[in-house]
Amino acid sequence: MSRASCLAPLLLLLCVPVYAQAKGKIYKECLKAADYKGCVQILTQDQHPSESKQSPLAQLKSSLQVLPSRLDSTNLRDYSSNMQQFRDALSLVDNAALKTDLDRTFYAGALRIQKMLDALQSAWSTRIYQGTGRTYSRYGSSSFYHCHYLKPGVENFNNAAGRNAVVYNGTPATGLFGVNLGIDKCSPQEDEMASVIKADIAELLVDPAIVKEKQERDRREKELERMSAWNRHLEKNPSLKAWAKANPSAAKAAQEKWEAEQKKSEPATTSPGFYYKTIDFNKL
Repeated sequence: MSRASCLAPLLLLLCVPVYAQAKGKIYKECLKAADYKGCVQILTQDQHPSESKQSPLAQLKSSLQVLPSRLDSTNLRDYSSNMQQFRDALSLVDNAALKTDLDRTFYAGALRIQKMLDALQSAWSTRIYQGTGRTYSRYGSSSFYHCHYLKPGVENFNNAAGRNAVVYNGTPATGLFGVNLGIDKCSPQEDEMASVIKADIAELLVDPAIVKEKQERDRREKELERMSAWNRHLEKNPSLKAWAKANPSAAKAAQEKWEAEQKKSEPATTSPGFYYKTIDFNKL
């Protein structure tokens, strides 16, 4: 028996405890994570990068798939760590290396999601540490919100989303006899922001081919809306359109005839006016 074959079992016995110790450390680190499975997966890939065969873009899609569940289960303290897998996956994508418009559109959407996540975290933190107050009385205490802190959070989120995704719910506060107090009465809107983010993620993860088909269909519908009734008729009948293009004079006559028939088929409308009825007094 060779010396190498004698040493192999010994080396195996030495390596197994080290690997088990590293694996146990990963499991221990993930015990407090909101997404235990996702935490183990990402840390295991960090320990064994050769085992991860996904492209950076595919990893980004995978991280987006688990992001909604992390949003549902996180708190402000663990927010950054729960979003870290998505941020790491996003940082690995090289925008310049993306080859198709669909991939570039997906990457741009992921960047928008990141900005929205940052805006949500900022609004949440501001509301807790600056935007919440308490009043005390003989009957107990109650919370109220400083809307001049909460309103900018909604505005920042909408700027990150690129649209008016969340409508600020503040209304003017009034005192006795309906006097305007010059301040707003509002409530937290972080749940609405999280819902918008999850909806955008779901839309982003739709098959790009379906997205492209929908965009093309919407573009086509808008194009048809701008056309005259006759041109829309031609678009729906390609053979007629080809004939009209080859025979413009005859097509003009056919158009006039078709438009006249369309007018005849339209339901008659009663013009406003007085209604007269002749009364035969001999029959009274």
